[in-house]
Amino acid sequence: STPTPPAPPKPDPAKVAAAEAKKAIDAAATALDERDIESAVATLQNAKKIPNVDQASLATIEELLDKANAEKLMHERLEAAEKALEAGRLDEARSLLAGSESTEMFADKHQALSRALDAKLDAEKKQAAAAAAAKAAPKPPERVAEKAPEKPEPPKTAGADTESMQLFEEGKRLLSARQVREAKAALARCVDVNPRFAQCHLLLGAAYAKLNEPDEGARHYEIFLKLAPDAPEAPRVRLMLEQYKGLKK
Repeated sequence: STPTPPAPPKPDPAKVAAAEAKKAIDAAATALDERDIESAVATLQNAKKIPNVDQASLATIEELLDKANAEKLMHERLEAAEKALEAGRLDEARSLLAGSESTEMFADKHQALSRALDAKLDAEKKQAAAAAAAKAAPKPPERVAEKAPEKPEPPKTAGADTESMQLFEEGKRLLSARQVREAKAALARCVDVNPRFAQCHLLLGAAYAKLNEPDEGARHYEIFLKLAPDAPEAPRVRLMLEQYKGLKK
């Protein structure tokens, strides 16, 4: 009788998992290059479920997923900043652009919106200077002797904005480093310098919450919502405030 041929060897589960993981990683990277974040996120989330996947592949998947989610948030902030610019809410647009400056995928859009914001701010300054000059112009002589023309008000400098941005970045860095008390101090100075800096109020509220000072945290969250009601973080902040107020009842 003819001998039965040996059964083919079973595939190595680890090698199969590694191949599937590599295929998913390559597909997600391609999707990110094409700015298709939703596809990249879906592919990576499915890749995390591959059985027997090795730790190196899993680390790469997590890294790409973090990048995709971060870029998704940056894109949402840029979309909100564009709407704020169109509506003339320049402080809100500035806050949103500050919160999305780390984007790599949408750096071109961030740069274009920043230029548009600078142009609008410059136009506002020129308009304010013209109004101040018109106000300071000498009035026509009356019965009394002609009064000396009033001195025009000195134009506002951008120092406060620059200082508040520096304080915001310092507070954000300290908060990421878990130096919460130092972050709170920097962000408190930020809102003192520029009370309409919405993102400063948002991070200051988070700092107070981490320091177990929920009343102060809630107060700054409410200020953030007043200044930036359409920001991407606004729904989450409203939900936290509702839960906090429910606990206080």
